[in-house]
Amino acid sequence: MEADDLIAAITQNYNQEFIIISADHDLYQLLSPNVSMYSTKKKKVITEQVFIDEYRVTPEEWIMVKQIAGCTTDNVKGVPTIGEKRAIAFIKKTLRPDLKWYNRIKKNEAMIRQNETLVKLPFEGTVIPKLKSRETFYLANFIEITDEYGFRSMQQIEQLNQWIVNFGMV
Repeated sequence: MEADDLIAAITQNYNQEFIIISADHDLYQLLSPNVSMYSTKKKKVITEQVFIDEYRVTPEEWIMVKQIAGCTTDNVKGVPTIGEKRAIAFIKKTLRPDLKWYNRIKKNEAMIRQNETLVKLPFEGTVIPKLKSRETFYLANFIEITDEYGFRSMQQIEQLNQWIVNFGMV
């Protein structure tokens, strides 16, 4: 279980609006009318519609994109030389069957099926964390939560400074 799984469990089990802050493309599969994402790389909010307009696939189809292309951040091996763009072309049936990339994907169908368990969020059996409602976002609460779930990388001084600035923590 990883942070992605907890984020997925929360966004799929609580009926409220969420903004996920991350650069992790795996999380695109969680986009919905009530879930958007602030991309720390692109420095912009990505809604479900913005994602569909940019990538030409739905968040549900994104799972298959990651099954085919793999995911370097999660150490999931994809089909060799197939990235997100070629995976999307394959899914959308615009990748010509006479191309070597098409054949490479077809030859790796067993691995692609196995990758579903690794890339689909949340991982089966993920515990749904209980959310605590607070009107003010206190730094001490943030540190307590990141400790509880083992997200200590978020406590590095550079990271903490970003959280403080972005969310007005006190």
